[in-house]
Amino acid sequence: MPLNFQGITACVADSEGRVLPECGLKLLVDNRIECWIPSIEGANFKIVWRVPYFNSQSFVELAIHPFLDGVPMGATIWAMPNLLLGLTGELGDHPTGPSTTRLYQFGKRVLTDRDDVPTLSNSQLNYLNTIVATFVWGIRGMPQVMHYTNPGELAPIHEKSVKNGHSYGFYPDVTLNPTIFIFRYAPRDWLQARDIIPLPPRILARPQLGPKRQRSFSSDVIDIGELQTNDEDTVTSKRLIPASVAPRKRQRAEKYEESDVKPKVENE
Repeated sequence: MPLNFQGITACVADSEGRVLPECGLKLLVDNRIECWIPSIEGANFKIVWRVPYFNSQSFVELAIHPFLDGVPMGATIWAMPNLLLGLTGELGDHPTGPSTTRLYQFGKRVLTDRDDVPTLSNSQLNYLNTIVATFVWGIRGMPQVMHYTNPGELAPIHEKSVKNGHSYGFYPDVTLNPTIFIFRYAPRDWLQARDIIPLPPRILARPQLGPKRQRSFSSDVIDIGELQTNDEDTVTSKRLIPASVAPRKRQRAEKYEESDVKPKVENE
């Protein structure tokens, strides 16, 4: 969610316009606000701002001065019509020539142990891994020749490249203090390790229950002790189920003994 501070809404978004989440918000002195944002090495970003409520009686405009790691980038002026309409502005590149720009990008800090490399001051170290947007109220001045520079290089580009470019001077209103947004960036895992960004909630996996074994029943009487099972932990108690015995009926054996009795012969 963008930060709203002293009537100005500002944030850092990725190249697709998605706002990077802010954490560790701090209010500092001298009209400054500071927070942390996660960064991805090599990803492009842009500074986005808006003035939701602008006093139409204030005949001032808004200048935006960006600083990346303490290095000043090309500024811009947000004109009064844009302020009255509440339009959203953004800065995502630095002009290096009349038709060339250099995109804002999260880089990788290169470290060295060489003795011939000058050490940075405490002030310079404080602005490493920072994106600073300074908003200054004032009045636009007369157009002037624009001098292009390449970030990271101390010397300006050749003078031939300034023929087609121009910029405007800007006179700050001394009665209105500038508003400064400081976005400190670092990889997400670094921020999570220091409890600046909370860790994602853990999802406990539920144990999967296997399908129940179906038992078949038959009318035959069997010895369950003779059944084999694959479950080693299952103890089966043997129990012989006697088969039902039907009562036997005594069959009377009639003995027919031979006798002298002859069968009766009917007379015809």
